[in-house]
Parts: sequence; C-alpha cells; structure tokens
Amino acid sequence: MTQQSESASLPNWGRLAGLCYLFIIIGGLFSEAYVRGSIIVAGDAGHTARAIIENEDFWRMGATVNLLYLALNIPVGAFFYLLFRRAAPALSLMMLMFIGLC
Repeated sequence: MTQQSESASLPNWGRLAGLCYLFIIIGGLFSEAYVRGSIIVAGDAGHTARAIIENEDFWRMGATVNLLYLALNIPVGAFFYLLFRRAAPALSLMMLMFIGLC
C-alpha cells in the first residue's frame, strides 16, 4: 500500500472504529442498563434468581449482546492501531496490547 492510498484510508479506519464504538455503546446500554436493570433486584438474591428463571430468554439475550459488544473491542483495537501507528508506533502497539488485556 502506498503512502498516499494509506493516508486516504485513514478516515475510513476512523469511521469504522466510530461505528464499532456506537455498537458497543448501544449494546452496553441494552445489556447492562435495560436487561440487568430490569431483572436484578438489589439485596434480594432469591427474587433475582426467580426473575432470571422467569425471563431466561431475555437474560440470555442480554448475555449474548454483552459478549458481542465485548468482542467488538478487537476490531476497535486494530482500527486504532492502523490509525495511530504512523504517529507513534510504540505507543499504538502498547495501546493494542492493553486493549487485548481488557
């Protein structure tokens, strides 16, 4: 890839990273706030267990969305690495490593 075509693709990497972050935010709000917020009862494990059993499909859907938005961190790390590697290769590689640890 030439330097000119690589520079032209930089906005695309940024847009893709932003799109992934949008899905991460939407998925996080759904699984954390909506699903868990409507099923988990603070301070009452028995009531929470009954609510999970009664709404098992809803709970599983929340867990699936949770895994999917966490998996989107992998392409976000790759897009950020591609965006920032020309400016600071060592720092962008370190950022990629820390995203992989989370």
